[in-house]
Amino acid sequence: MISTSLKNQISSRLLLAPLLAFYASSALAQNGQDLKVIEGTTSPDGKYGVAWSQVGADKDTMDSTKNFVVNLKSKVPVSELPSNYFPGSNHSSISCLWRKDSAALLVVEGGKWESRSAAVLYVVDPGNAYEPFSDVVLISKALRRGIQAQILKLHPAEKNSIQNFTITSTPKRWSGNNSVIFGVVGQVPKDAEAFGYEGEMELALPGPSIVSTPGSQDASAPPVEDKRFLITESSAGPLRIGMTVQEARNALPDSMQLKQSADAEGAKYMTVIKGGNEIMRFHATGATQKEVNLPTSTIRVIEVLDPDFKTEHGISTGMLLSAAEKTALGKVQYLMEREIESRESAEFANQPSGLEFQVRADGKRAGIYKQGEHDTQKYHVDARIHSISILGLNVMGSESIGGIRIDMSEKDVLAVIEKEDMGEVFKGTEQHWGATGDFVQKWILPKAGLEIDMASDKAGGPKSAISITCKPPFRWNTGQGIRLGAPKAEVIAAYSEFRKFNDAPDWGKDRDVYLVGSIYGGMMLTFKQGKLSEIFLGAASE
Repeated sequence: MISTSLKNQISSRLLLAPLLAFYASSALAQNGQDLKVIEGTTSPDGKYGVAWSQVGADKDTMDSTKNFVVNLKSKVPVSELPSNYFPGSNHSSISCLWRKDSAALLVVEGGKWESRSAAVLYVVDPGNAYEPFSDVVLISKALRRGIQAQILKLHPAEKNSIQNFTITSTPKRWSGNNSVIFGVVGQVPKDAEAFGYEGEMELALPGPSIVSTPGSQDASAPPVEDKRFLITESSAGPLRIGMTVQEARNALPDSMQLKQSADAEGAKYMTVIKGGNEIMRFHATGATQKEVNLPTSTIRVIEVLDPDFKTEHGISTGMLLSAAEKTALGKVQYLMEREIESRESAEFANQPSGLEFQVRADGKRAGIYKQGEHDTQKYHVDARIHSISILGLNVMGSESIGGIRIDMSEKDVLAVIEKEDMGEVFKGTEQHWGATGDFVQKWILPKAGLEIDMASDKAGGPKSAISITCKPPFRWNTGQGIRLGAPKAEVIAAYSEFRKFNDAPDWGKDRDVYLVGSIYGGMMLTFKQGKLSEIFLGAASE
């Protein structure tokens, strides 16, 4: 499978809610049968479907046909789509792929030789009767360019044929909140001798559009964030951990350029430029440390310098530490100075594990340090956030296996085992691990195919989970929705935005293992014949 991001994410509000509601009610009043739901397009929760309607005297033509997402209860269109499909239309098809949670819809209209249109939209305001969806995000051109580029990368010798391809893309299944597996066919029309391509690709889709909706009737509905400048633990605007350099280049809007730079010591990194100013930089590596900033190198760390980029709580560069302490980050726990890099960072009480905050003050160090010390809780009044580094999601802190997490208490682990009917627990003899000082007891659940190492700091003390291993017949999902037997490409895509370290490049070379995090704390995913056969979460080495 191939993962690529989409370029030129064009958001277009086709009709405002009051205008759309007025149009819809007028059409229905004139002809109660004018709006027809297309078979097989209903959302999993049964609330929405895709419908077609024809207007004007010239019936049964695509020019007179419009497609809508419809509220099936009220019969009111809530979004107009770019497609013009109706059943029986010549050389035309429509593929409507809902996410399992009914919160996203991908629509691709097929033609004789090539897909005519493609768009994605998300439910962002479920309590709003007339405008529950995000803007319709048109992705047709970006989808075609992304697919063509990836086929060319696989078959560079067939450049002439690939440049003349017509491309049909059929959505197969969602593989994540913003990614889909497509069936792809590329061919040169009416040329049986030319090179052709057929296969599956995994493509990353843009998130909800940048336009905010009015207040919802449901007060608990979340606001729509401006995705162009949102910082998360795994992304900054269009860039995300796990992207390749080429995917990053494709994802950036035309107003931003990417170029290679180097620091004073010669270390290379990629810089994002906007209006002549450096707004972001990132470091990308391949399978080895030598594979730096190549088109196929993977983004490991993103550093944001521009104050336009903000976290969901409004944290941005340039913010005073005293102001940041009044946000969801909480109080500064300490500042730390790294002499070699001449950098200072701040740690907050509620700091997300995937973010790091570099700090500075005018003409001096941000922190107030005692002689010979390099950490402090005191800082100068003008100390502010200089940059925000995105490190990726922490698999040890956020992932689970069958609902069991690292550091989960003995009581809570037993509660999950009972709730999920995982069978009898056989507890081994407690052993003292000299390397860590822990007293460890192995719990084995043969019925579930599960082993858990439970540890305490003293013999016989209350224990918590320090590692989890599952093998067949284990049938439960991880927190990312992955279970044993999943194809390798699907597994890698699910964990692409998690933090990864090249701290043991030779580790696991004797078997097919994908490492998320580190051998000192991470998830080891083992494959046999391309299928996930074993999962380990914990520290493989001390």
